[in-house]
Amino acid sequence: MSQASMSPTQLNVVEKARTYAAMIDEQGLSAKQVGERVGSSRSTVESLAGLLALSDEILGFLERGELGLRHGRALLRVKDLDARAELARKVAQEGWSVEALDDHVQGKVRRQAQDRDETALRVAEAWGDALGVEVGVRTLPHGWGFQVEIAFNSPKAALATAGRLSAAVSR
Repeated sequence: MSQASMSPTQLNVVEKARTYAAMIDEQGLSAKQVGERVGSSRSTVESLAGLLALSDEILGFLERGELGLRHGRALLRVKDLDARAELARKVAQEGWSVEALDDHVQGKVRRQAQDRDETALRVAEAWGDALGVEVGVRTLPHGWGFQVEIAFNSPKAALATAGRLSAAVSR
């Protein structure tokens, strides 16, 4: 039976994801419209199509049934691609439950957030010490970037700090 004549229930999770994504991209349908056509909810369509952001290796695990949809969704929360691939291999080889994977990912995400917060604090302290002014640091979304924010009480203070920084850099 060709893929075109298969019903969505006969497709594996990756085939469904590719089919739904093609309907969205090639036919210009919304996720809600795709869901209505295939008998799924908008969120299910979006969730499946989102799996295509996973690496080919992980998609292979999903296609072969070594990992399920919920495993794939949990793995998407791991932003470090190397760590994600390593974790997927471990989960597939050891047969982790979705709950075990979720617990592991939630702990990893919490640790990454704590590491980012601690790093941001160190960045703020280093810049503050170097400039002799109060410095704030915001973490940028998606990744380890930071935005350094310096507040001055007056234009004179801002210009004085800029002068000190310029002199230090030109030495």
